[in-house]
Amino acid sequence: MASIDLLTNWFIKSFRKTGSEWFVIPFIVLSGQMFGVLQSVALGVGISTMIFVSSFYRAGTVKFIANGLTIRSTIERHSEDNVWLDRNGDMIQTLVLQNYLFFGNATSVLKYISSMFDDIEVIDDSLLPPKP
Repeated sequence: MASIDLLTNWFIKSFRKTGSEWFVIPFIVLSGQMFGVLQSVALGVGISTMIFVSSFYRAGTVKFIANGLTIRSTIERHSEDNVWLDRNGDMIQTLVLQNYLFFGNATSVLKYISSMFDDIEVIDDSLLPPKP
């Protein structure tokens, strides 16, 4: 009776709650019958990790992009600094990220950031930080 209740709860009722992740459960049950409990737990952890990573990779890491004209901090500045920010705020780029960074999507964020500065010409060297 306990095994029937366990299968009912984890195999049938869980389909309504989890959706696509439910397909891990038949693999765990079948591998438990064929290979053993420890191997089936390892298989379940591996498949679940792959589902987790792929769902975060599909969601993307860049939430939104802004510049110094659209986003301002709450710091009080002198009027000269505010005028400078009004003129040069488009040179400030803000990239707001979401979710976790894994190897694959961290590389795509790096490529995206480097593509943001491909076509920029430096006219005034006084705006650059000093070279070490």
